Amino acid sequence: MEPPPGLELDDEYCYELMKCIYGLKQAAYMFNEHVKALLLRHSFEVIPGDDCVFVHRSPSTGLIDCILGVHVDDLIIAAGPSKMKPVKKIFNDAYTMKDLGELSWYLGMKVEWSEDRTACFLSQSAMIKEILEEHHMGDCNRKFIPARKDFMRKSEGAISQEEKLWMENRGYTDTKYRALVGSLQYLTLATRPDLAFSVGQLARFVGDARRVQWNAAKQVLAYLASTVDLRLGFSADGGDEIVGYADADHAGNLDDRSSTSGYAFLFGGGALSWKSKKQQAVARSSAESEIMALDLAVREARWLRKLAEGLGLGVKPIMIREDNSAAIAISAKHRRTQRTKHIDVQYFAVCEDVTEKRVSIAPVASEDNVADIFTKGLERSKFEKFRGMLGLQFSNPRGGALDCVS
Repeated sequence: MEPPPGLELDDEYCYELMKCIYGLKQAAYMFNEHVKALLLRHSFEVIPGDDCVFVHRSPSTGLIDCILGVHVDDLIIAAGPSKMKPVKKIFNDAYTMKDLGELSWYLGMKVEWSEDRTACFLSQSAMIKEILEEHHMGDCNRKFIPARKDFMRKSEGAISQEEKLWMENRGYTDTKYRALVGSLQYLTLATRPDLAFSVGQLARFVGDARRVQWNAAKQVLAYLASTVDLRLGFSADGGDEIVGYADADHAGNLDDRSSTSGYAFLFGGGALSWKSKKQQAVARSSAESEIMALDLAVREARWLRKLAEGLGLGVKPIMIREDNSAAIAISAKHRRTQRTKHIDVQYFAVCEDVTEKRVSIAPVASEDNVADIFTKGLERSKFEKFRGMLGLQFSNPRGGALDCVS
């Protein structure tokens, strides 16, 4: 900021900001607080677990008649026609707003609907094409999986002159690698759970990307080139309960023998939430690594249960399916043995959540555990099977059903 023309201030003085302005670090928070106060005055409620989601209940029935999501200054309104107009009027009276109509794009995601309007699809094909074009991979040889079993290992020793020259000739720098990984992470977090494991592996080397890491990144890009139009779908007949899957790859990291946790929660036939995460402690057994993965999934399940309660979907225990019998025995049946004495106490919190009926643990066959896709590189047939179970498909429906204002 600069003082107004004609006002000269000595360097010993500073400026006092009387109100928040656009562009400051705290601007998004302050605007959210302003919107929140506005909505509370009009009988909206903040749902448990997320300060950016509001609901309004009908005075006559007590049922939710409007759901509103806020992301900085972008809003999504889900409501019937009779409620939509008065909600938009609330914002038009308070702010200068743009009514973008029926939701079709939001934060870089394309939203489409089937012809009968019973299925919704989210995609980021435009962003994928931009990434491929930026890295000159639009006409590359296609790959059908993003990561092999032997995906990559940490490079040992100093980088050779030949490898350094190989990277310089291609313009490969750490800055460019970090930018690529950041772009891929946004895809992973939003609509492409099939990339979670491979991008998670790439992210471990943002400080020291060598030839092996760049080749692995190009494998991911080649896979994206063959799946540009892949969409994450949800349907009305896909189930109305949240179901989770948890898995771990024991000692899968050959550099330090750490394990990778993975989970996925499905709702309406599609992936609602997912994660692939390196475990912070080295597990001494497959049961211990599975308990760690289960603990990570249970934490997410408790949050999703809060959201479900706030949106009027009930407060049933969320079922998490696990394929390790020892982990099920420890968490769901409270069994302790000499082999479990060393396991950290925090992971036995899972037992309390089962006892309090916040979650339930159920067995699942390893070949049907979709969380396996988040823990290791899989061969093509198994990878494509789990990808389909996550709700990712190549169909191209049309339509729309929500409204967006900005």
